[in-house]
Amino acid sequence: MSHTLSGGQPNAKVILQLSSFSSYLHNGCTDSSSFPGNPGLLDFYLPFLNALYQKDTTTTLAILAIGHIGHSPVISAPQSIDSCSLPSQVESVARALDALKMEYGGTAKFALVGHSIGAWISLQVLKSRQPDVSAIFLLFPTISNIANTPNGKRLSWAFSPTSISILSLLSRFVKYLPTYILCTIFRGWPLSQVLVLQRLLYSPSSIAAALSMAGEEMIAVQGLDLILLEEHRQRLWFYYAGHDDWVGPEKHKLLSSFYPDERSQRIVQDKFEIPHAFCIMARSL
Repeated sequence: MSHTLSGGQPNAKVILQLSSFSSYLHNGCTDSSSFPGNPGLLDFYLPFLNALYQKDTTTTLAILAIGHIGHSPVISAPQSIDSCSLPSQVESVARALDALKMEYGGTAKFALVGHSIGAWISLQVLKSRQPDVSAIFLLFPTISNIANTPNGKRLSWAFSPTSISILSLLSRFVKYLPTYILCTIFRGWPLSQVLVLQRLLYSPSSIAAALSMAGEEMIAVQGLDLILLEEHRQRLWFYYAGHDDWVGPEKHKLLSSFYPDERSQRIVQDKFEIPHAFCIMARSL
């Protein structure tokens, strides 16, 4: 599933601005493609992407947001769970990039913006589409050993086949839960985001797809690929939370490998207590 926030033939590179994140503009990049975390629901990200679009000063920025296959409760789920697998998500993004290249021409360059597991997906796409990727912005990136992070350990029980089946079935009872109860539980969330969550909780297939993919993440996302990061360091920008239970101790290995760097602003460590799920919370950009 995808949303395009603007059309036309853009001709400028736009690098993400998030709170204290610096904004850069360079010639040569034609499109910004955004990939979510898990669950990969685009509705969670629309306020953020619209704010990003409003901050553009070039009037030529195009944003393509790509949701994860099988996660949307408003689109019929694929018949095979394999279609919702982590490799399938990577392949769908790569094919979307190919389609953009065909649309805008062989000289087009693209910036990828990945949040959480979307950051890891962006790096996998970079491996196979290096000539087409001008820059990658990794927001609250979960790019190594997710299973060993505090949240990975805390929630591992939910990713087994038995747990996925049980949790998916429970969604049939959640639909009787009044909206105001969810608003009370998620008190800090805007109503629009609570309604996005509510639609997800009403969909057994979407819950199963998101949890199954999370289980794959625990296995597939292993050691930090320092060779890849070093090879493409001039294309990479990172934004880390001050505290993030989805990011393990290898964050410090990455930081030490990138410092000293004459362009150390490529790695921003948040000082404003912006949470990992920044797109959900009511925050100014």
